[in-house]
Amino acid sequence: MKRFILTLVISIVSIIAIGVSLVFIYEEEVVALVIKELNKHLKTEIRIDPKNIDLTIIKSFPDCAIEFKELTAMDAQGFKTTDTLLQAKSLSLAFNIKDLFNKNYTIKKITLKDAQCHLKVDKKGNANYLVWKSDTTSTNNDSLKFALENITLSNVELTYKNNKHKIKLNTSIKELYFNGKFNENQYTLISDGNAYVDLFQIEGVKYLYHKKLKFDIEFDVNGSNYAIR
Repeated sequence: MKRFILTLVISIVSIIAIGVSLVFIYEEEVVALVIKELNKHLKTEIRIDPKNIDLTIIKSFPDCAIEFKELTAMDAQGFKTTDTLLQAKSLSLAFNIKDLFNKNYTIKKITLKDAQCHLKVDKKGNANYLVWKSDTTSTNNDSLKFALENITLSNVELTYKNNKHKIKLNTSIKELYFNGKFNENQYTLISDGNAYVDLFQIEGVKYLYHKKLKFDIEFDVNGSNYAIR
């Protein structure tokens, strides 16, 4: 038993050491490539000090992750205002460590921590959060792809104001998790979390006001249809 435990510990330490070494070797290359690909697809102004962009494995083990610290994103280009859409202490995009070798990075997890997010929809239905260029299609030659399976929000202040449908939401999210094959048309969406809802209002009617919220729910997703399981 002692020999087995010793072998296991040595194996784990060795794997972590190899991962850290790979991160150190590939960091500049990966960061440069991911930034280049994001700039091709994003239609928002991102404000961040280059020294606050890191490649890490310790925080995201067994995955690798590129972490953006002290990040600010502005309203989507074309929206009527240029206010702040997102301010975050940390935004991480995680991918499999083997992607370091084939130099094609598939983002499977997104983690957002310690952030303020301000979502808006004007009277015409235009949204300030549609920051991904819909006319840019992914090809097999793309070095960066998104095949999201996990999204995590931690300590996020969220406001949502929809002037078209007269919806207001102010909430403090403590923890919120989404799991599912988001790139597929049909999948099971699993979500759980807890938050404090300061206000949830539709057309002047307050449905939630100063309430704690905790939930654990599963949906069958088929296109734009969601069925509660």
